[in-house]
Amino acid sequence: MDRKTVLAFILIAVILLLYPLYMQLVGVGKKVPAPETISPDTTGALSPDKQVDSAEASQTLPLKTPTLVTSSQEPEKDVIVETPLYRAIFSTKGGNLKSFILKRYVDFKRDKIDLVQNNQTEYNLDVIFPDSNFSLSTLSLTADKERLNLAKKSQKEELSFKLSTPDFAVTKSYAFYADRYAFELTLKLEGRKTFLGRKYFLTWNSGLPTTEKDTKEDLSYFATYASIGGEILENKAPKDENIQQFSRSGRTVWVSSRSKYFVASLIAPDSSGSGFQTTGQNFYQMINGQNILVGKRLAVKLEREVPSQPSFTDHFQIHIGPLDYWALRKYGLNLENMVNLGWVLFKPFAIGILWFFVNLHQIVPNYGVIIIIFTILMKIIFFPLSRKMTKTSLAMADLAPKINKLKEKLKEDKQKLNQEIFKIYREHKINPLGGCLPLLVQIPIFWAFFVLLRSTIEMRQAPFMGWIKDLSLMDPYYILPILMSVSMFFQQKMTIKDPRQKMLVYIMPGMFFFFFMSFPAGLTLYWTVYNILSVGEQYLIRSQMQPIMHTE
Repeated sequence: MDRKTVLAFILIAVILLLYPLYMQLVGVGKKVPAPETISPDTTGALSPDKQVDSAEASQTLPLKTPTLVTSSQEPEKDVIVETPLYRAIFSTKGGNLKSFILKRYVDFKRDKIDLVQNNQTEYNLDVIFPDSNFSLSTLSLTADKERLNLAKKSQKEELSFKLSTPDFAVTKSYAFYADRYAFELTLKLEGRKTFLGRKYFLTWNSGLPTTEKDTKEDLSYFATYASIGGEILENKAPKDENIQQFSRSGRTVWVSSRSKYFVASLIAPDSSGSGFQTTGQNFYQMINGQNILVGKRLAVKLEREVPSQPSFTDHFQIHIGPLDYWALRKYGLNLENMVNLGWVLFKPFAIGILWFFVNLHQIVPNYGVIIIIFTILMKIIFFPLSRKMTKTSLAMADLAPKINKLKEKLKEDKQKLNQEIFKIYREHKINPLGGCLPLLVQIPIFWAFFVLLRSTIEMRQAPFMGWIKDLSLMDPYYILPILMSVSMFFQQKMTIKDPRQKMLVYIMPGMFFFFFMSFPAGLTLYWTVYNILSVGEQYLIRSQMQPIMHTE
């Protein structure tokens, strides 16, 4: 391996080492101005034995007590909506959402994931009129069904909550589908005789829970996003214990609260939103004398204007579930941009690989096997480049004695030396950079793999075999990094012939072992298989080639 090839490998390593910092510093869309922060009503520091969850978090941000009461308070009743994808519980208090349990995903403890955790004063999908200090959660609505079960593919069912008062009549209607996480909400207000305000909010109050074993990394992905005025704005929680509030007015399409792998989105499909608000707060726990971040609550509100007419009807779409690139892309509203697929330069590679993986997974149910198949295909596709690299390496090694003699002869005349060396390269039709080309092509593919394995829901908890239970996490026993280093050692031994570079045969595999020991197992699997195939490929190419020339 020549020096330029070594530098190419080092470049790959530096890029990968800097990537976690990049994830912390940049996000989707433009950076937004620093949001307003206010002092919290309660302290953010928690005792070590106290558990933090979304319900506890939401208690720190109480809504104003409603003053408009138009109905007697009846006992709260639950309505259960059951589909193959989730189990949702709605309340007759405002027709709001109390629970949303995913059926196809579990947390790192293998427990069910409930993306909603409310307390007794705030509800998700509540409708709040801030000007009149009133919300629908203060009203006891009547449900037209006690339970919904959707089992058939493409089945659609509707659920309505209604109430008539002397001041107005309200209807919240939901439409659910058996084969999708998204559902529809229609809000209808009729015969309004009292002032409710100039605007209202559809709310997601509870934020999202942590679900991953590495809580710190999980929380680093927590953010809110909003599509407003043709831009996508991202906002993280504050860096301290203060409550952070952020809002914008303008034509708003959607607003979302996300964790690493899951999202709750409030969507105005006709772009009729008039603004949004987000509220964020960090929660800390004192552990071993250190104040450790253990939770975040990122609440979002989608603003709509209240028409001057006494009656109006507004439509929304709600997406609650996995942060699935392809499912979000179907909306055609750029919701898929919340999925971090890396730099713009490499993003097309990530999308292409993800498309290949998802479609092949319908035939091959093991993502580890898919990675091996993909690696073999890459080797076949890039075989002409690999052959050219090997040919160049052999030619360079064959010409090395002659070039060394020139260096000794013309060591005082650098310009003449360079001219003679390039003359030799031209005579033998050698491109010195040809040996690096296959490695340069690997950079975007390698980067795309790294991003996909760390941030896509498809790779989350994807098993391979035996000890590899999750391809998105590091190999717990370092078996793959060891195999990768051994394969790299043999590859280096075949490639490096210059005695001055002999130490690289031992240094490079060791260095890459330390890089890969903390990388996702799926990435290490890819590189290990690629190295093994490269060793066999070099044997094949060398057996078909003869040295370009013999030195005297």
